Amino acid sequence: CPDASDEVFSACYNVTCSGFRCNYGGCIDSSLKCDDINDCWDSSDENKFLCANETTIVELFAQLQGSCSDEYIMQCPQSGKCLKHINVCDGIRDCEHGEDEDQSLCGGDECPFDSFRCENGACIAKSSLCNLNVDCYDGSDEIPAICRKIHMQDSDSEYGEGPMVMGAVWQSYGCPLDPTPGMQVAHYFSKIAYRSDGEVPHQSTVLVTCDDGYKVFGANINKCVETKWQHEWIPCTRYCEPSSYLGSIVYATECIEKFAIVDCTEEQHSLGTQLLISCASGYESDSADNLVGHHVCD
Repeated sequence: CPDASDEVFSACYNVTCSGFRCNYGGCIDSSLKCDDINDCWDSSDENKFLCANETTIVELFAQLQGSCSDEYIMQCPQSGKCLKHINVCDGIRDCEHGEDEDQSLCGGDECPFDSFRCENGACIAKSSLCNLNVDCYDGSDEIPAICRKIHMQDSDSEYGEGPMVMGAVWQSYGCPLDPTPGMQVAHYFSKIAYRSDGEVPHQSTVLVTCDDGYKVFGANINKCVETKWQHEWIPCTRYCEPSSYLGSIVYATECIEKFAIVDCTEEQHSLGTQLLISCASGYESDSADNLVGHHVCD
């Protein structure tokens, strides 16, 4: 198809395959697997774990394990957190940046019987497919095109005529995340991180943290209620540290944020804050203009 709609997960996920099954569900001849040519458009036929020989696979798993003890299979690159096999490729992001749910890792595994394989290769219980809650890290268990086919039934359906299943509409109970730079969102109690552009399940309380150089200017706790956030979403924004000019006896400083004067000695200043520098009392500029500096937090 010109729009590639014949080669997407929602169309191919349930196709019976006698050869090699690509992550998105497409089927290629088994002889094309691990031939150093990407025959699956998602490159899952050349997955490094799938194609490794006996020597290479030991090296790959040793790298994956890092400095963790033998009871663990993986060490998260950023935090150093150690994960057991049950926590890897299970649909839930445990590493800060989702390395434990990455397609390059999960695509080399087969899912057990009576389970659903997420698009990234993770495995979840088949009963979790289209249950109105996002269980796959990539949200592929609640894709409308899949769930409409499964639950497009009359009013005698087990879901009845509820507000979430109406005609050709499918919407899971969850709140979408609007990806903004520098923002990390995790479950408030378990500290498990969510994908930045993913969906948070109904009744989940989340905690927002910001990367270095970013700050939340407001409440950083929110809760998903059905499909809406309980409070207005406050993103992480860039900020600037106080200027070194503040401690000088030569200069006088004034800070302006959104046309209002603010304290220049505050620990952080939001994006757009202006710093005006003039000569202190007893000093004068070489030029006629006493304003000798104009800086903007950018």
